[in-house]
Amino acid sequence: MRVFTQFSSSLHQLWDNAFQQAEYPWPFYLYSWHEAWQKHFGGDLRLLIYTEEKIPLVIPLAINDMGEAVFTGGMEIADYLDAIGPENAKTDAWTAVLAELKKNKATHLVLRNIPDGSKTLEFFRKLPQAVVIKEDAIPILTLPSSFDIYQESLDRKKRHELRRKMRRFEKEYPDPSLRVHTGPDVSIPRLFDLMKNDPDKQKFLSSAMQSFFLSLPRISGLALVQFCIGKPPNPYANTLAIQHDTSLLLYNSGYDPIINGAGYYLKTRIIAWAIENGYKTFNFLQGNERYKYDLGGSNTFVYRVELPFV
Repeated sequence: MRVFTQFSSSLHQLWDNAFQQAEYPWPFYLYSWHEAWQKHFGGDLRLLIYTEEKIPLVIPLAINDMGEAVFTGGMEIADYLDAIGPENAKTDAWTAVLAELKKNKATHLVLRNIPDGSKTLEFFRKLPQAVVIKEDAIPILTLPSSFDIYQESLDRKKRHELRRKMRRFEKEYPDPSLRVHTGPDVSIPRLFDLMKNDPDKQKFLSSAMQSFFLSLPRISGLALVQFCIGKPPNPYANTLAIQHDTSLLLYNSGYDPIINGAGYYLKTRIIAWAIENGYKTFNFLQGNERYKYDLGGSNTFVYRVELPFV
């Protein structure tokens, strides 16, 4: 086992090998994502990134000033976090890592946003002193072959509400054309303008958080797509999503509160776009907001692990 205390080209190569072997290589597991997180948020943390070359596997951890060992990558910004690599290699690796953490004066371990089905959870559930807690819901929608079939798949009440809200919005705001931006056309400042209409999101957007978000288009391997409705320069709603294999991940949104129903309407248009472009699942990411279930999402979960070192 090799331990890295900073991001480097050597670590990058090992990390990429582990990422390629991961059964679920979520974009939040990218080396470039964790490197950007460290740049904007990790200045006061001591990195202890454990790697295995032969497997390959990476367990990206850091210790804060309270002695708490956590995943790198940012629990507020990465909806999934875990050891990165083959599932069957995680159990043995965690045994070795726990011993190393104790040597490095970690007092306890707090791991956030671990996806259900991970061998990491299986390992910690077998430790009598570990606590595994269901942390948050991640509703996911399985997409059919057409938007008409999607609407028919909803129960009667949800289908009626979706059609009613779409008709009402299109009547009040004729021709709400959908604009899709990728690559250099993605504009994070345009997203900020609408996110800041929400007091909670305004608080969330600290200077460090804004800097991180502004860096997203430059993160290698991260495929962003931005959706807007309403004519520029004042769109009604703006959503940033991440393209991941055959899934579209709904990452963050903002809308004009004066335009009633703009956020909901945009999400229905994004679902239609995803179906038209061959995506198989629409991942709403963390949060149990009602609209996610109204639009057909079904729950999956992420978990938190807490383990004191006695």
